[in-house]
Amino acid sequence: MKSLNNFPEYIETVEAVRRLNLELDSISKRRGEIETRLLRPKVLTDAENWKRFKSPNGKWEIDDDAQLREELNHLRERETFLNRAARIAKLELDQARDRASAEIVREVRPQYINELRIILSALKTLTEANERLEALRDGLDAQNVSVALLPPAVFSCGAWNDPWGSGMVVNYRQYIAQHFPELTTEAPSGQKTKAVAGKRA
Repeated sequence: MKSLNNFPEYIETVEAVRRLNLELDSISKRRGEIETRLLRPKVLTDAENWKRFKSPNGKWEIDDDAQLREELNHLRERETFLNRAARIAKLELDQARDRASAEIVREVRPQYINELRIILSALKTLTEANERLEALRDGLDAQNVSVALLPPAVFSCGAWNDPWGSGMVVNYRQYIAQHFPELTTEAPSGQKTKAVAGKRA
């Protein structure tokens, strides 16, 4: 059976999304470090102020963080770009996954259908056995025979064909017929037959 790893388009998209998310995480971490540093109070000693005064341009204001501010602006621009790209990346990843999944499911579907046929056959066998149990009790009851020693033992799941179109089995067959056209002949529930008799003590 194939897996998503067998589809190059999906793998390439996953790798691209991974790299994008790694860069976003890295930017977020670095941005936090810079913002924390820029918010930190700056106190210069007299010696540092004297050194600044003697600098070639006579610069005195506290501006050691200019490069950090420039880096922060660049990071914010890059982060905005990546976040916009991430929205498209998610759509492309979902589409690649859906295309690959559709091919995998087409391969598996016949096996899935076979298992559903087994379930439907078992349910039909179950409901027929229920009807036979009820018929046995009804036959004895019609002869005025006490059935106290034959307590009701029907597995309550409804009839194979419920005249009122309800019941667990009928609902399941309707669901299967709706979602699995291949099983329409096994799963139809429109035919009406005699309802399962009510339980008697």
